[in-house]
Amino acid sequence: MVERIDMQDPIYRGGASRGGMDPATKRLAIFAAALGGTMVVVLGGISLFSHHGGGSGGGVPVIAADAGPMKIKPANPGGLQVTGANSDVMSDSQGADQGKLAPPPETANIAALRAAEAAQAAQAAQAARLAEASRAASPPSPPQPAAPAATLPPAARPSLPAPPAHAAAVASAAPRAASPAAHAAAMHPPA
Repeated sequence: MVERIDMQDPIYRGGASRGGMDPATKRLAIFAAALGGTMVVVLGGISLFSHHGGGSGGGVPVIAADAGPMKIKPANPGGLQVTGANSDVMSDSQGADQGKLAPPPETANIAALRAAEAAQAAQAAQAARLAEASRAASPPSPPQPAAPAATLPPAARPSLPAPPAHAAAVASAAPRAASPAAHAAAMHPPA
């Protein structure tokens, strides 16, 4: 035979046996509704009193002009004396007759620009000629052996030829190009 065990529903499940809210939740809901209703009544009363009953006369406020004169003649008709009022900084009208012009714009000296370009091109051509002469005068380097130098004894290792003496002179004589065009001319001489 199987015995039957009566178990209660867990608290988080609102079973059919429970009718309505938990008593603590019901008290909290009633308190919140009473507090909300009281706030609505109080704020409504304040609004009605300030707009209709407690104002200054209950009418639309009117802005009226003063009863006295609009302008009054000053006691000192000369006005306030400001130091430096006649300087150029403070004055717009003084010196308006004499026009102050800015200096004219600079003009380019075309002859000087062309002379500088020609000098740069001549330097680039000279550097190209020196480089070509150094390539033509230096003998071709001998072919290197296929065996790695680390496996050979130090006495049997081939020595590299010394660079030609005029290569350093060519490198120091070639000036650095000042403009991109002169640099391109120095790097790629005409054939």
